[in-house]
Amino acid sequence: MSRIRGDQAFDLETASVAHLNDPPTIDPDADSDAPKSGDLDKEPTSDPPPVFGPLLRHYRETFAERMRSRIPTLPRIKLTALALVECMRKGGYAITTVTLSEIESGANLPRDGRAFFDAVTPCLAVEKESAEWRALIQCLAFDLVRARAGIDVANTTVGGGLDQRHTRSARFTRQPGRPATFGELVRMYRETYGARMRARFPALPDVKLTALALVECLRTHEYPITSATLSEIESGFNLPRDPTAFNRAFAECMQFDEGGPEWRALESYLAFDVVRARAGDEVATLMIERPPVRM
Repeated sequence: MSRIRGDQAFDLETASVAHLNDPPTIDPDADSDAPKSGDLDKEPTSDPPPVFGPLLRHYRETFAERMRSRIPTLPRIKLTALALVECMRKGGYAITTVTLSEIESGANLPRDGRAFFDAVTPCLAVEKESAEWRALIQCLAFDLVRARAGIDVANTTVGGGLDQRHTRSARFTRQPGRPATFGELVRMYRETYGARMRARFPALPDVKLTALALVECLRTHEYPITSATLSEIESGFNLPRDPTAFNRAFAECMQFDEGGPEWRALESYLAFDVVRARAGDEVATLMIERPPVRM
């Protein structure tokens, strides 16, 4: 992870402690996520400490330094949590001081990441496209992926690389050789399984990997899933309950090497969909590199 540049030093490495590499605890028996109510989703308490909340609190506490850099004669001021909540409410984002406290402590993440981000940054005097603005986006994307897909996927897809990624045009478009979603990539890999196998073994007859056959293979590799759930994943309606376990079992069925280009593509598209669902297309495209896929 890179060091965040801002008014004062904030180090992502020190924000995440020694057990950073421990994966989140997720029930592998549940194939899909049930909708959650309320403004926030509770994050598993066994996860490594988040980085978005502490950086958000850091920006609130250093609000005076940013303002004095613009208005040197400004008297000493302090932005309280209550004042920040009132400012966000005026901007059209309903939030309570309790909710803000939970976000700043890392106990929760915003339910609507993009709306929260757009409301809070003007109140913190964080200018769009500034180093602080990009750092906050990176931390939000990192925590969203970490909570949903695990620390390894977050480190691979979001951690570091901020300086290169923020210059990309944030537009969610379908490009040649590039699926739109994680589910579409899964379906594409399944439907081209026969062609890949014939490329390796020319004498093989024309074979197809049906959805049912893939379900049976995933179960063989200890990922319990139903045909209905696989259909939801492939259609982009849902994501795997345990993404890391799904990717590992899927790679075994597809005969992909762990860490190979196909594996990295699965991680990237998964991370993209996680961030897009919670923070919008712009943030996802800004932070997640989706490689073109070669069949």
